[in-house]
Amino acid sequence: MERTAARAAGLLRPYRVFFASPGVLPVALPACLGRLTPSITSLALVLVVKRQTGSFVVAGTATAAYYLAVALTAPVAGRLMDRVGARPVLLASGVLYPAALIGIVLGPRLGLGRAGIQALCAVAGLTVPQLATVTMSLWARLLPEGEARQAAYSTESVVTEVAFILGPLLVSLFVLLGDPAYALLAAAAFSAAGAFGVASSALLRHPARERSETAGWTGPLRAAGVRVMLVTLAVVAVIYGAVPLVVTAFAQERAEPAAVGVLMALWSVGGILGALWYGGRRWSIPVRQQYPWALAALAASLVPIALARGFPDMVLCMLLAGLVVAPVGVLAMQLIAFVAPAETRTEAFGWQNTASYAGFALGSSLGGLAIDSFGYRLAALVPSLAVVLALAVMGLWRHALTAPSAATAAQER
Repeated sequence: MERTAARAAGLLRPYRVFFASPGVLPVALPACLGRLTPSITSLALVLVVKRQTGSFVVAGTATAAYYLAVALTAPVAGRLMDRVGARPVLLASGVLYPAALIGIVLGPRLGLGRAGIQALCAVAGLTVPQLATVTMSLWARLLPEGEARQAAYSTESVVTEVAFILGPLLVSLFVLLGDPAYALLAAAAFSAAGAFGVASSALLRHPARERSETAGWTGPLRAAGVRVMLVTLAVVAVIYGAVPLVVTAFAQERAEPAAVGVLMALWSVGGILGALWYGGRRWSIPVRQQYPWALAALAASLVPIALARGFPDMVLCMLLAGLVVAPVGVLAMQLIAFVAPAETRTEAFGWQNTASYAGFALGSSLGGLAIDSFGYRLAALVPSLAVVLALAVMGLWRHALTAPSAATAAQER
């Protein structure tokens, strides 16, 4: 019993150090609230636009316009924050994004047609508060490389998974209350609270450091390590687009369509447990050496999904995959912070988001094509093969991750 308690205390110690660091809680708490927004909006937009227009095609294109705008804006917003500081950008997005969501809700009353509603969805995507980008960059600046930073990025992973469990549940609650538009209004409120809460932190009040002239127009992309990580992240993100389709096909084949939500929730539960476990461990191996091993473990953990014979098997498969995928995400965040020039870190994390969206879209396309062509069992190998490809990229260009850029090294010293 005492040994178990000691182990638990050891796992929690890095998190205590992280949350006890000056200024962390005033940023982390509102950021957590604001990051409920993406998981609410992704479903609520479809429901609201479908109700307004009566068309799934319009709802789908409106949602696609939203996410395309989010993906394109992330590195642009990151570069702007590197130049002028995160605070003014967050304050602006904290006003514009909720206004766009409210405009979507009121669209029919304002006389907006289908094109007008789709345009507002794109505007919402262009102005979404980049809270995760801000916090990931801030932890790299605030915390030295080591256990506290590892715990910070593990917490980022946990927050993402919790949000993607709670978001759809909140949307369902608002639908039961009578109107999915309430969910979009809640997302507007959460995003405003998150943006203004983070912007009010003392850590963001200081003047922005001047962006180095050597950064040039390519910004963080001039660093080979950043380019390698972005390619790897995009390939790994294929699993996030392909796995939900594979699970859906599995459930439909067994006439259990309701099982999809349960199985995807178990993936998130596994992710929460995996991130908490990884973040609380003390690792003697450098992050850049851990990452290939984590990718290999992830590739292996995804194979059983293709072999699952029934619902109990798939439950175990999703938990296992979630447990392993979370440390991969935490390591990726640490590596981006490690290889990106310090004066362009925020933009680098913005590019990380863009790469992930691109991989997600590719995974959705490949997964759907593979299921229609070969059936879900062979299609279930697509995620594992994608991770193997990412591992090959890491193997070919691993030298790019052996040392941080001169700018990063200077800051860490």
